[in-house]
Amino acid sequence: KFDASSSRDDGEITKFEWQIASTTFYGTTTEFTFNENGEYQIILTATDNDGATSSTSTIIKVEPFSFAIITDLHIGRGYPDYDGPGFDDGYNGEEYYLTQRLRNVAKWINENKENYSFKFVAVLGDIADTAEKSEFCKAKKILDQLEIPYVPLFGNHDVWPYTEKESAPSPLGEDFFERIFWSTSSIPCENASSTKNFETLLKEFNFERDTQNPKFKNFIFNYGGINFIGLDFNSREKKEKWYLGPTGAKGEAVNHPETIEWLKKKLNELGGKESVIIFSHEPFAKPYSRSYFTLGKYGFIKFPTKDGNFSEEELEEIKQILQDYENISEGQQILANFGGHIHGFEKAGKELKFFGNILLFQLFLY
Repeated sequence: KFDASSSRDDGEITKFEWQIASTTFYGTTTEFTFNENGEYQIILTATDNDGATSSTSTIIKVEPFSFAIITDLHIGRGYPDYDGPGFDDGYNGEEYYLTQRLRNVAKWINENKENYSFKFVAVLGDIADTAEKSEFCKAKKILDQLEIPYVPLFGNHDVWPYTEKESAPSPLGEDFFERIFWSTSSIPCENASSTKNFETLLKEFNFERDTQNPKFKNFIFNYGGINFIGLDFNSREKKEKWYLGPTGAKGEAVNHPETIEWLKKKLNELGGKESVIIFSHEPFAKPYSRSYFTLGKYGFIKFPTKDGNFSEEELEEIKQILQDYENISEGQQILANFGGHIHGFEKAGKELKFFGNILLFQLFLY
């Protein structure tokens, strides 16, 4: 889409003429779809009411792009209290199999970014396991090794900090996430204090967040002519079950009014004509049956339970909003929804040492 509405003249501009790929268009704005990769010269000529003309030109490069996805890092999983004591703890959390796994993924993306035309990485939430500051800092230190920008999303495990001994009095993970990943000033991680990634998102991706409702980590940015909308459906309600001990936020998705309004507002601004991809930690799917019943730090019993994602009513509300957007232009403008949240269980191995309990049931870590 090309826009000349910011043009100025001492008289009145009466005509805009665009030359794009050997084709002429007229109007203040125009759109053109490039079907082949390459470099194209765009020429704009403005004519005023006195017949005077002025031209300007630019070269744009059309090339394919893709993005990588990492989700559910769960840094700190397996530790009753990662790094220092408490939630607002240190920043030098231990290296173990999950941090090494993330390092391996970052290394692979760096080595293959040219082959796959990766332009950014979407990190789809549950960056931390129990929302401790040290877990976020450790993840950021590793993610900062990426040679392309990364876009972090907020997950349900990122909301409410807790350790083996206590839960936070409020969802402090909102503040940790904000100060660590969305700051252009000081970052409370001495081992990962660079603000370069977020500054790149602001300058090169036109990253915009929901400043009216900062506790909800909603955002939008544009890359390659596609609008990427990030939505925060994470529950702020803490699990309250006696057999779990200290816990974090619930895993079910919630259609927060603030998030729904952000989605409607951004789609309305796009006018039904632009392509959209939606990122959310919880995928747009019905609740799934979990095959293990949680017994907190003591393990899992095999017992089917319903958990995670959206209710049918919530899904219908989202579906209607997206359908209304596509009905404006009678086209498929909502390209995809990418989410995380649903993942498998890993059978416990050497990580059992972090718990130190006698287990009465077959133990699985998640």
